[in-house]
This record gives sequence, structure tokens and C-alpha cells, in this order.
Amino acid sequence: MKAKILLGLVTAALLMNGAWNPADSFRPTLLGGTAAHAGVRVDFGFFYNELAPYGDWRQIEPYNWVWYPDVTQDWRPYSVGYWVFTDDHGWTWISTDPWGSIPFHYGRWFYDGDYGGWAWVPGTEWGPAWVSWRSGGGYIGWAPLLPEMRFEHDVKFFSPRQDSRIGRNSWCFVPASRFLSPRMERVILPRPRNVTLIKNTTNVTRYLMIDRRVVNRSIDLGRFERETRTQVVRYRIDETDRPMRGETPVRNGRVVLFRPQISRIEVTPPPAVRPPRLGIQGERRPEHRIPDTAPSEHQRRDRERNWRDQEDWPRADQHPRNGRRSVEFEEWDDQRPSVEQERLRQRPTVERKIEEDQHQETEKERARRRVEREQRQQGEQERVQRQAEREQARQQQQQVEQQEKARQQQQQVEQQEKARQREQEKAQRQAEREAQRQAEREQARQQQQQVEQQEKARQREQEKAQRQAEREAQRQAEREQARQQQQQVEQQEKAQQREQEKAQRQAERQAKREQARQQQQQVEQQEKARQREQEKAQRQAEREQAQ
Repeated sequence: MKAKILLGLVTAALLMNGAWNPADSFRPTLLGGTAAHAGVRVDFGFFYNELAPYGDWRQIEPYNWVWYPDVTQDWRPYSVGYWVFTDDHGWTWISTDPWGSIPFHYGRWFYDGDYGGWAWVPGTEWGPAWVSWRSGGGYIGWAPLLPEMRFEHDVKFFSPRQDSRIGRNSWCFVPASRFLSPRMERVILPRPRNVTLIKNTTNVTRYLMIDRRVVNRSIDLGRFERETRTQVVRYRIDETDRPMRGETPVRNGRVVLFRPQISRIEVTPPPAVRPPRLGIQGERRPEHRIPDTAPSEHQRRDRERNWRDQEDWPRADQHPRNGRRSVEFEEWDDQRPSVEQERLRQRPTVERKIEEDQHQETEKERARRRVEREQRQQGEQERVQRQAEREQARQQQQQVEQQEKARQQQQQVEQQEKARQREQEKAQRQAEREAQRQAEREQARQQQQQVEQQEKARQREQEKAQRQAEREAQRQAEREQARQQQQQVEQQEKAQQREQEKAQRQAERQAKREQARQQQQQVEQQEKARQREQEKAQRQAEREQAQ
């Protein structure tokens, strides 16, 4: 299935490569043209084609071709978007500009005072964000690196005091607590505060080369999390084969980045398909000012540059004429001799002589200018002829390329058909293997279910035996408890019986003692009665004797 999708995408890309632009010139772009895949090398022409709809390309020394984006007056690089932290590259800038996939990760930015706006110089080294960093006092700031600040793999970064030449208005400062804001343009502090913030912060720029990857460790992650009490999300990297336009590059914990390899092949930007936007130049940049200078210093130069751009369009590769008079003025000068000669006749001889000499010098100068004009015209004709030859060669080359592409497309169709057949055979074999594996899995599942059922039955038997043993033990304990209770009852009855027998014996002994006491009393009474009888008898005897 993946192979079918890939082949469909390749076919669509090849079909879109044949699109022609409104100016009848072939412009392969990612909006219906060639695509730069991850790991594929492209040249600067790819940059030219991708960025042409969003700005102007101009040739400026010493950078050669640079790009001016169509942005508002107060725009600054790395101000419309947000920062994320990635495992592979550290702090990475995610631009929300439709063209932001390229200029913020390749090349450098500088402020062109003559033009009154920011310009981008193409480069070949991809980076998460080419900016200088400052931090301190609860604030974080960044500014685009200048073109002369280069990254070298062996010595890492640039030169000492790397941010000393960056203008104060180029910096973007935010409170550290708002550094992860998804709308950075809303939280950037006003430019007048940059002077104080630059003094109160220190340069912390730190770019490393780890496993052939540029890593931005300028803001220490652990310290940032401790100071802001924020847990920073770590994102993973996914590569794409086209720039991101109108899409969300951050989703599901991953960041989609466009980073092809760039070869430094000097090419000329394609002819413009729209006129220079001189009518809205003032609206786009109403104050043509460079950082830290008054806005009125460069208005005259901007008007002159706009006039030159309008006159030279679309020949943007030519330099201004450095103050030379136009062809119209020189032709008007050619019509002036008859008027001046009439004026000379009416003047004195001496003055006429002087003026004749001056007139001769003027004529010589005019002749020289006419020769130069003819030479320029001849050079212009030769240039037009060479351009026509180049255009013809380019068209022939395009026809050859189209034929080659058609042949490649035919080959690709055949390869796709073969691949489709192989894919069908592979899918059939895979389906058979999948069915076999499904049957094996079903059999294994049934066996597993049987084993599980047996195991559950054994566990139920064990649990049943265990419950029966527990009930038996409980009944045994109950019987033992009843026996002990019975023994206790018997013992209590025996003790009670013994107590009764003891009480009975004690009562019998008491009765015997009472009987014996009574008998003793009777004996004593009888003895006393006998004694009294004896005493009575003795007294009677004595009385009788006495008588």
C-alpha cells in the first residue's frame, strides 16, 4: 500500500512539472513543479523560485542576489512565529509566515538602509535558527546574525563580540515567562526598551555540532524550567519534501521541518511575472529608515532607487546608470544646434568666438555621447541577441528535458505496472501467509483457551477442595468446641454433684453431731436427775437418820 501511495505521489509530481507560468516560461516550484525531497540536493535556483511570489530579488554587492520580503514596516526577522525545543536541534524557530520554511533556517539577514527594509542573503547551512541570544534579569532576547557571522564545524561560532555590530532595534526581547508563547509578535516588548534590556542581559549564544547536526543550546533548558516553573515539551523531528505553507508543522509531539541539502551553484533568479510594486512602496514601508537613524535621511535615496528600479524593470541584473542623462535628453540636445547658432549671430565677435569654441567642445561631447549611445545600443542589441539565443537554447533544452521526462514517465508507468503486479503478487502471498498465520494464531488461541479452561477447572477444583477442607476443618472445630463445651457441662455437673454430696455429708455429719449432742444432753440430764435423786435420797436418808 505504501509503495502504491509513493508511486502515485511521484507520478503527480512529474505531471505537475510540465506546468507553464503566465509569462510562458517554465518555473518548476513546489506549488506545482519540482519538489525538494529530504536528503536531495538543490541549488539557489530553488530558493529563487520559492520566494519570488513573496518579495523582490535584487543584486547587491558583496552578497550578489538578496531577497526583500513583502512585509510591514515594523517587521523584524524571527518575530512572527514561536519557539519549540527539539531533541535533535535544541531551540528551533517555527515561523507562521507562508514563506518561513527557508529564510529562517538558511542564510543570514541584514537591514538595508538604502532600501529601508530587511534583506535575506541565501546560505547552504541549515540551522534551527541563525540568531544571537541574550538573557538575564528575567528576559530573553534574540536578533538575526549578520552575513559575516559564519558557523564553522570545527571552531563552532563566528568571532569574539559577535553581537556588537547588531543594531539595538534588531533585537526582540520577551519576558522569560512568555518565551513559549504561540503568538510571539504579541508579546515582544517595545523597541525603546531594547537599550536597557541589552545593558541588563549577557550574550549566551551557544551553537554546537553534534553528530553532524547543528544544535542550539543558547538557552539552558534546565535553568529555564526552574526559573519559569514550566515543563518544556520535547519534540521529535520529522522531515518533509516541501516547504510548509498554511499548515501546522507542530502536531502530536513532533515537528515537521523542511531541510534539503543546498549546493552553492550561482544561478540567476527567474524573470519577474509581476511589475515592481512602486505604487504601494510607501504603504509597505512608509518610513525608509535604518535602525537607530532618523526616517528622513533616506527618503530621497529611496525615491531615486525606486525610479531606477522602475526604469530598469525587468532588467534587474543591471546596475544604475550613475547619473548619466537619459536617451530622451540626449536626443533633445541634438535638436538644439540651430537655436544656439541663431543666438550666436546676434552676439559680439569675441563672445561669439568663445561661444563657438564652447559650442565645438559641446559638439565633441555630444558626438562622444552619441558614439557611446550607439555603442550602448549595439551592446544592448548584442545582449538581446544573446538573451534570445539563450532563450532558444533554454527552450530546446526544455524540449529535450520534456522528451526525457516523457520517456522517464513512460518508463515509470511501465515500472509502476511491474511494481503493481509485483505488489499484487506480494499482496497475494502476504494474504496467504497472513491467512496461514491467522489460522495458526486461531489454533494457538483455541489451545490457549483450552489450557486456560483446564487451568481454570483445576483452580476451581483446588478452590472447591480448599473450601471443603475449610468447611471440614470448621465442622471439626465446631465438634471440638461442642465436645469441650460438653466436657465443661459434665465437669460442672460433676462439680455440682460433688458439692451436693459434700453438702449432704456435711448435713449428715451435722445431724449426727446434733443427735450426739442431744444424746449427750439426755445423758447429762439423766445423770443430773440421777444425782438429784441420789442427793434427794441422801437428804431423806439424812433426815431419817436425824429423826
